[in-house]
Amino acid sequence: MHRKHTDNIGRRKNRPLSWKGAVWGTIESFSRFFMAFLFGDKKDSAAAFFNDGKTCYQRGDMDRAIQKYTRAIELKPDLPGAFNGRGCAYCRKGDLDHAFQDFNKAIELNPVYASAYCGRGTAYYRKGDYDNSIQDCSKAIELDPDLTVAYYNRATAYQAKGYFDHAIQDYNRAIELDPEDERSYCGRGIAHFGKGDSDHAVRDFTKAIELQPDFMEAFWGRGSAYKKREDLDRAIQDYSKAIELKPDEIAGYGNRGCAYLDRGDFDSAVQDFSKAIELKPDDERGYYNRGCAHYARGDFYSAIKDFSKAIELKPDSASAYSWRAAVYYYTGNYDRAIGDYAKACELPPNTIGDVSHCVVLFLAKMHVGQDGKPALVAGLKDAKEGDWMTQVAKMYLGEITPEGFLAAISDKDTERNNERKCAASYYMGEFYLLRGEKECALELFRQCIATGLSTSAEYNSAKAELHRLAGLESAQEPNRG
Repeated sequence: MHRKHTDNIGRRKNRPLSWKGAVWGTIESFSRFFMAFLFGDKKDSAAAFFNDGKTCYQRGDMDRAIQKYTRAIELKPDLPGAFNGRGCAYCRKGDLDHAFQDFNKAIELNPVYASAYCGRGTAYYRKGDYDNSIQDCSKAIELDPDLTVAYYNRATAYQAKGYFDHAIQDYNRAIELDPEDERSYCGRGIAHFGKGDSDHAVRDFTKAIELQPDFMEAFWGRGSAYKKREDLDRAIQDYSKAIELKPDEIAGYGNRGCAYLDRGDFDSAVQDFSKAIELKPDDERGYYNRGCAHYARGDFYSAIKDFSKAIELKPDSASAYSWRAAVYYYTGNYDRAIGDYAKACELPPNTIGDVSHCVVLFLAKMHVGQDGKPALVAGLKDAKEGDWMTQVAKMYLGEITPEGFLAAISDKDTERNNERKCAASYYMGEFYLLRGEKECALELFRQCIATGLSTSAEYNSAKAELHRLAGLESAQEPNRG
C-alpha cells in the first residue's frame, strides 16, 4: 500500500474514500491512538498539539500549525514527527532556514525517517539546490519505496535540471502508486512538454483536469501545449479558464497575450499584457511583450516606449535592445538602431544571431554608409534553411537572385502569401535601392503598400521610404520662384 504521508508538502485534496483511503484512515486512526497511548490523550498533551498541528497544516494555516508543533516539541523535545511537521510548515511559508533546522533535527532523532528526508528534499528544491533535493528524495525512496510524494518531488527536481526522461519515470511510479494524484499527471505533462511532445502533454494535462476540474496549473499547461501545436483557439480557451480560476496570476494574462499575438489579434494582446503590467509593474516581461504587440500593429512610438521601460527594469535584456533597434530602423532612426544592436551584441544571450535582426542591422548600416555584410554572414551561420528571412539575407549577399528569392518564399496559403508579398516587396525594394535602381525600388514599395497590411512593420517602412524619397526629390528640384 502506498503512503501519502499527510505531514508532507503538497498534500492532496480530500476525495471520497476508496478502500485504500479507508485503510489509510484506519492506520491514521491507529497512529493517533498509539500517540495517545504513549503520551496521554489530554488536550494539553504533546500528542494533542501534534495532531492539532497536522490539522492546521492540512487547512493551510501554517502559522497556527507552527504554533501547535512548537508546543508539542516543548512538551516532548524528542518527537521527530513534530519537527518534521513544523519543517513542512516553515517550508510552505518560504522560511527555509528554519525548515532545514527542523528537518535536520527530525533526521537526527530518527535516521530512518523517510518523510523527513523527503521534506528536506523539498526545501532543497525551493532553494534551487536540485542535486541535494534528488539525493534526499532518493534516500526517502530507499527507506520507503511506496512513498508517493518522494517520487513526485524527485521528478520535479529532475525536471528543473532538464532531465525529462528521469522525471517521467518518477511520475510514472507516482501514478502507479496513486492513480488519482492529479499533480503527478500535471507534472508528467510538463515533462512531456519540455521534451517537445505536445500530444502526450495534452493527454496528461487533460487527465489532471479530469481528476481536479479547478486545477489552474493544468489548464495553463494544456494551453501552452495547444499553443505549441498552433491550436491557438484552444490555447486561448484554456488560458482564459486559468485566468478565471486565478485572476491575479500574471502568467495567465501573459501567455494568453502571446497566443493572441500569434493569432494576429494585437488589440487583445495589448489588453492582456497591460493587465499583466497592472498586476506586476516591476516585471519587464509585460512591457517587452506589449512592445512586441505594439510593434506588430504598427504603433512604433508605443513600442519604443515599452521596450525602453523593459530595458530600464532589466538593463541586460538583449531581446529588448534588439527589438527596440528594429523599431528605430523601421522609423528611419538608423544611428539609434545600430547603437541598440551593438548593445545587444554585448549582452547574453546574443540575439543578434537571429537572421531577421541581422537583415535589419545590415540595412541600417548600409543606409548610413557602413558595411553591413558581416552582420548578414554572422546571421546565416545558425540560420534555418526553411526560414524565409534566410532567403532575404542570401539575396542581399548575392547568393540568389530576386527571382530565386520570390520562388523560395512562395506559399500556397493565400493569407500567408499576401503577408510574404508585403514583406518581400519591401525587402526587394531596399535591394534595388541599394543598387541605385530607384524607380524599381519605388514600384516595389508601392506594391508593398498595395497589400493593405497596415499593421505590418514592412508596410510602414515602405510608406516611410516613399515619403523620404519624395522629400529627397522635392529638395533636388530647382527653385522656380
